[in-house]
Amino acid sequence: MLRVVQLEELEALLLEAPELIGRYEQRTPQFRGAVRDWLDRVAAALRSNRLAGAATVAALRGDIIAAERGSPPADLVTAAGASRRQIAATVAMRSLQRAIAAVRAEIDGTRARSNDAHLVARAVLAVARAKSVVNAAKAGNPSIPLPARLLVALESDAELKPMAAHLVGLVGRADALVLLDRALGEVE
Repeated sequence: MLRVVQLEELEALLLEAPELIGRYEQRTPQFRGAVRDWLDRVAAALRSNRLAGAATVAALRGDIIAAERGSPPADLVTAAGASRRQIAATVAMRSLQRAIAAVRAEIDGTRARSNDAHLVARAVLAVARAKSVVNAAKAGNPSIPLPARLLVALESDAELKPMAAHLVGLVGRADALVLLDRALGEVE
């Protein structure tokens, strides 16, 4: 399971795709190189998170290199008389589309779970505010970060403990602290 920070790193890479597609649309010569560089960064991010999609993305980069060297994928259908540059650009675009799909497949479940956990964090904070648990946590030991103090306070309260357990169960303790911290910033 991806952590929130890792998920956001992959989503940030996906947000670069529209610019790449714009380069394809404008037929800029830097398109293929930009896609290769992007695929490198995506593969590195997937590899650092130990996700199998890294191999798929690396292979897609290899397809672009092979097409640039005059050996396009066998399943590629192009117009008669297409130049090597046009074929390589087509392969780069297809590789970009497939890489986006591969990354989406890796992160979709985690994003849904993270969104659910964010809603739970906001809900538990609303109840905790009404019960003055948030104020008690703020008044606690300042050497301990506020989200950690707050999570301990939530787990100590009989009514809030199930919601805190649900939050931790969705994303883990470390990400629960991140989401609580963000939720605190949103509601204050």
